[in-house]
Amino acid sequence: MKRVAVMLCIAVWLSACGPTADPVVVATAPAQGGALAVTTEPAPTNPVAGQPSPAAVTQGEIAVSDEGYAHVEVGSEITYQHYPPASGPHYPVTIQYGLYEEDVPEGYWVHMLEHGAIVVLYKCETPCPDLVQSLGDMLDSFPLTKWNNRKIVIVPYQRMSTPLMAVAWDVQMPLDRFDAQALIDFYARHVDQGLEDVP
Repeated sequence: MKRVAVMLCIAVWLSACGPTADPVVVATAPAQGGALAVTTEPAPTNPVAGQPSPAAVTQGEIAVSDEGYAHVEVGSEITYQHYPPASGPHYPVTIQYGLYEEDVPEGYWVHMLEHGAIVVLYKCETPCPDLVQSLGDMLDSFPLTKWNNRKIVIVPYQRMSTPLMAVAWDVQMPLDRFDAQALIDFYARHVDQGLEDVP
């Protein structure tokens, strides 16, 4: 009886994940800078992929048209309709939540948006250690998710007209200056609203 139950569980698991599931690569870096280290893990299922993402926006936010969610080969060039992207093709890779002080290609953090994370982009025309310090200092201020983690990625990014922008799946909030409360409020409104309900 126990063997039948185990076989049934394996059959259900294979039908859920099956050969069509993309492998997921986990890329990690220290919470404040460093190079990405890449490892592979099983892919999560995506029960709502392909459904439109309802982007409810409040004042100061911009709804961005959805560009899909296709996985592409790691390192391949990706062209987006909108910069910064708020959806679209991306690498089947997850990166560690936290603050990055070096550029992280869009294909990595768009995947985190799909997971329901919030990405905060910052642009410095000249070195801006005070801004980076302020962003790092507020990491623990973001509320815990239902997964008991903080789904926040903070990365430098040059292809935007404002010095800061918060991004969720299909939503952007440009900021002309650092505003911790606005970032926390955006996070609270949009975290876990991506296509994949995963940690």
